[in-house]
Amino acid sequence: MHAMLMMKTNNLPMQVGKKATGKSSSSTTTTTSRKVSVYLDDHHSDLRIAISQVFTNIGLLTSSSNNNNIKSLSSATVIKLLEFILYRGVIDNNNDVRTMMLQAGSSIVSSYGEILCKEIMMLMEKVLALKYNGDNNDEDALAAFDYRHTATVLFLGKAYDNIV
Repeated sequence: MHAMLMMKTNNLPMQVGKKATGKSSSSTTTTTSRKVSVYLDDHHSDLRIAISQVFTNIGLLTSSSNNNNIKSLSSATVIKLLEFILYRGVIDNNNDVRTMMLQAGSSIVSSYGEILCKEIMMLMEKVLALKYNGDNNDEDALAAFDYRHTATVLFLGKAYDNIV
């Protein structure tokens, strides 16, 4: 992901790593690139939080309604929402986004856990069966793996609450 972000910086209207003399400096390149990467990493965090709020409201609207017509999302759509939350949302680099996506997933599982118990459990089992095969020195990848598994266990607890 970092490499992709660095490629995007090439399109920015700035010269990374150039001093006023026009000579390149590796320390300037690293510092400026890091700042640009951080900016790109977090540039759309507000939008990702807004998406998580929409997902949360989908769960809240369906759980607070006595009208069965509101639960009109197909099982495939609900599973796709949960997949997005598990594979993208809860591993986001922004802690606020991760927290909001966790809340969104909990809301959806609370609302649909009883009627889609089998489908949700199959997704959770699939996620928990994943083995980490990345570099053990890559702290970001290890953290993402842990965040995903933690969220899955929390969602399983929510699903269990709905069937008991």
